[in-house]
Amino acid sequence: MTSLHTVSQRVDEYASLTRKLFGTLEALADDKRAASGGEGPKAIIERIIALDAILQKEVDQIEEHQRWQQQILDTEMAIDGCDRAAERLVRTLHQAKMTLEDMLGAKKRLTIRKWKTMVLVDFREYFTDAAGEERPTKKGLSLTKEQWEILKSSIPTIDQAIDELK
Repeated sequence: MTSLHTVSQRVDEYASLTRKLFGTLEALADDKRAASGGEGPKAIIERIIALDAILQKEVDQIEEHQRWQQQILDTEMAIDGCDRAAERLVRTLHQAKMTLEDMLGAKKRLTIRKWKTMVLVDFREYFTDAAGEERPTKKGLSLTKEQWEILKSSIPTIDQAIDELK
């Protein structure tokens, strides 16, 4: 990667060659021998053109580096946005869990677990054993994924039936 110092040196060299070229052209215009140590304008112009090509390559490298830096910044910003979204999701899920626990009561829980090859949704009461660990009781209900889907789709009908009984 081209450094700022290298580019600065090349620009200084470019300026020096340009001054030298104009000095040579002035000397030729005054019909004097060139003060550039015998180097003629054509040789100086060729050096300027070669230096210009090098400078252009270095500028292209710097621009490419800047594009990559911008992509890195954009990616970091996107990651930060995803992190904030994930944090919001975790907070929302935690609030939902707390709300559900409040609604079900301190001893009742809704959990999802895997048993053999089935995913089960459990509504179950829990107790604290002698060791201080919470354990499920036999009181509760376990639904398979399919049963859970049926229950979810039946919620509007259940709500309507409850409203009619009021």
